[in-house]
Amino acid sequence: MTILLYIVFYLSLIAHICGAVLSLIYLKNGENRFLGSASRFNFIGALLLILGAFIRASIWHEVPLANATDFINLFLLMVSITGYVITRSERRRALLTFYMPPLALFCCLAGYTAIPDLSLAPKTLPSVFVGIHVV
Repeated sequence: MTILLYIVFYLSLIAHICGAVLSLIYLKNGENRFLGSASRFNFIGALLLILGAFIRASIWHEVPLANATDFINLFLLMVSITGYVITRSERRRALLTFYMPPLALFCCLAGYTAIPDLSLAPKTLPSVFVGIHVV
């Protein structure tokens, strides 16, 4: 099950990085089809992050918000969903060129921190209020 978690997590990172590359290709060519594909890759990456969080929670029966990788993943998920909602309209899709490349850098950071963290069980949070504060 841990291997499945790593596969889903790294597929999410690859989807985000592909979206960033496509948004940068749009800057060079100016063709809107690249932005549509970048938006779809962003959405797929967000869905895979959600799936990874569910897999991680189902493995250890704990809420996965206890280490750096979990916090970066939560940040990536929130930024991806916010960006997708904002850029659903074709008029605003050019905004992907501003936030997808930095998001790809955060994906690289998440990939680096995930190597030791994803295979470890999340620590139990001391109370519900700490979990609510984190979210």
